[in-house]
Amino acid sequence: FIVYKAGEAITVSPNQVGRCIKIFINFLNFDRIVFIILTKFRKNMPQLSIIIPLFNSCNFISRALQSCINQTLKDIEILIIDDKSKDNSLNMVLEFAKKDPRIKIFQNEENLGTFASRNLGVLHSSSDFIMFLDSDDFLTLDACKIALKEMKKGFDLLCFDAFVHRVKTKQFYRFKQDEFFNQKEFLEFLSKQRHFCWSVWAKCFRKDIILK
Repeated sequence: FIVYKAGEAITVSPNQVGRCIKIFINFLNFDRIVFIILTKFRKNMPQLSIIIPLFNSCNFISRALQSCINQTLKDIEILIIDDKSKDNSLNMVLEFAKKDPRIKIFQNEENLGTFASRNLGVLHSSSDFIMFLDSDDFLTLDACKIALKEMKKGFDLLCFDAFVHRVKTKQFYRFKQDEFFNQKEFLEFLSKQRHFCWSVWAKCFRKDIILK
């Protein structure tokens, strides 16, 4: 038998060919095992990750967590990023986590702020879709189900309505109708808005877009 390697012909015996074939078949089997493991891992991944930065929010965190736990979409993970809370917030979250394995808690070694805590939450997340929730906010029951359904149509970003409770008034961020934009069109849309919810909450993101 003659094989070619780096531009030169090499003569090999039938026994050597047999060993090469055996090694190649073993490699294929290993590759198949790895593929099966990865496939099973993806099947166990949550469909959506909710990231909640936490800092001294003992008056609100129970409501926020309960709204996540009660979602009609059950296949989610709830990531709490504790930013060195000094009140009882973390202990409250730990009690919730004992009852619901979907709640995962991560603690910053020092106070990093909300933005950095959200970024760390993204890195710890397991799903392809991300929603951010502040610890003093809460979700309506079908929020995750509706957001995921729309995102699976191929969108990179979904913006949805939100109530904002202020001291004296309630302001409602509402889109008049469903609209679809490419990147250029979306930027043009934003440039014309007098009132727009610029925060990352009230939105659902594709994770790979965030990581870029």
